[in-house]
Amino acid sequence: MADKIRVTPEKLKNTASVIESDILSRYNGLVNQLYSEVIPGIKNADKGAATDAFVQRTSDFKHEFENMGALIKKYADFLNQAADRYIKIDNQKAGDAAAQLSRVR
Repeated sequence: MADKIRVTPEKLKNTASVIESDILSRYNGLVNQLYSEVIPGIKNADKGAATDAFVQRTSDFKHEFENMGALIKKYADFLNQAADRYIKIDNQKAGDAAAQLSRVR
């Protein structure tokens, strides 16, 4: 097992991009498909108490599905912010090192 976690701003930003463009997009697409195709299809194909209960329960969860999408987006934003902070600190350290070197000469 490695002793250190190795991360770069590029890896953070790439991961955030994959989350936003692929994972979040697929998640939102599946949630939309559930409510625009699956639920109506079930309602049309089957009638009865079990179907009504399933449709109601799924409808009750719509807000939770939306919250999960927002949480996924927040995580991608967090990764982007972490990458930006990493770059800022790295640039500050480089500037500090250059200033120290110029004083030594």
